[in-house]
Amino acid sequence: IPREIRMLMNALMIALSLVSGRAEASENTGLMLGVGAGYVQTDPYENLDSTWVVVPRLGYGVIPHLLLEVDGGIMQGRTRATDTVYNAYTPRLNLLVLPWPDIAVRPFLAVGGGFIYKEVRRDENIYETEANEQGYGNYKNPDTDGLINVGPGVLIPIAPVTGRA
Repeated sequence: IPREIRMLMNALMIALSLVSGRAEASENTGLMLGVGAGYVQTDPYENLDSTWVVVPRLGYGVIPHLLLEVDGGIMQGRTRATDTVYNAYTPRLNLLVLPWPDIAVRPFLAVGGGFIYKEVRRDENIYETEANEQGYGNYKNPDTDGLINVGPGVLIPIAPVTGRA
């Protein structure tokens, strides 16, 4: 496991151990807005290197243990082959399962899918049929691919979302 992910997991465990308050499970139902951050581990055969991501989120709590969420990751990193900057965007639909919905800091498991739109900052848009000298396979720029999202997270409610007529 990369060092950055181990550090993030340790920080999450420390935060969970420090929380002594309880919350109402009913807070997990209805409309939820939020923002997340994380680390994207890319395929080792991908030209795009791993990087951090910021994720605006819009969710709806179906029942206290289950959230349906639409989010969009925004990331910027560097390519492995040429150390060139890239931008990527990841709109996704996720299902979040909360095993303990009635504690103040709520761990969850997210499962979902979506797309990744990636664009390497180069002078021109290209489509290369041959692998580059490093053997990476990102031949099309810009490019859109499907993605699968699976992983743990922590929900930290700050304030309820209320609607006004």
